[in-house]
Amino acid sequence: MQLVFVTVVLLGVLCVWVRGHSSLPGKHWFVLTSLAMSWWLLSVALELSTHAPECVLTIGQVAWLGIVLLPTFWAFFLYEYALGAKVPRPVLVTCIYIAPALIVGAAATTHWHLKFYGPETRLVTEVAKPYVYFDHGPLFFAAISYLYVVIMSAIVITGRAVLRANPAVRSFFLKLFAGTMIPVVANLSYLIGDFRLFGSDPTPFSFALSLALVVWLIADNRWVDTNAIARELMFYNSSDPVFV
Repeated sequence: MQLVFVTVVLLGVLCVWVRGHSSLPGKHWFVLTSLAMSWWLLSVALELSTHAPECVLTIGQVAWLGIVLLPTFWAFFLYEYALGAKVPRPVLVTCIYIAPALIVGAAATTHWHLKFYGPETRLVTEVAKPYVYFDHGPLFFAAISYLYVVIMSAIVITGRAVLRANPAVRSFFLKLFAGTMIPVVANLSYLIGDFRLFGSDPTPFSFALSLALVVWLIADNRWVDTNAIARELMFYNSSDPVFV
């Protein structure tokens, strides 16, 4: 619990810092990414603090708002930063309003149709640290499939930026690519291998690790400073003399 709250506070500080850098393309998506991850992390903290299946199920349903929006906002940030273009409005409306409404609605009404979380959802007490086992239904896997389309789009965007970037800034995009892959590996280990961290899905914690990587890039003081990147491209990599 304490680790989660510390992480959320650090994310808040990071959001304030990022908002002060007007030169960062897609900075509003980065701020929204941090807010969505805070929502998910707080939901995980509440899940870990109770072992009543009904409470955990309710918290898990509420968490889906952050689960859906987190990779969406991250993909939009990468799109605007790496490609230098605004997210098309039809994509924005579909991914921010329509898809989250359908997925959160399916999760919230699962007790009626049992197609998102099935009847086998229960508290597992045969282990040292009890946890709630979620019986994933077909609507759950439909939601996961959609999210993987979103996150794969983010991977493609970052990979394309790595291939097309000038060598002076390529290492930055390689770090972004690694940060995007970390949650994918963590989520696959949870879905396929049932790997858990603190008895829960490790994906939000892996996203926290990804944002820690971004904090490192911020500490490097170059990733949001497009002027510094431009100076490096002009002065340090030019074979011709430059007069100011």
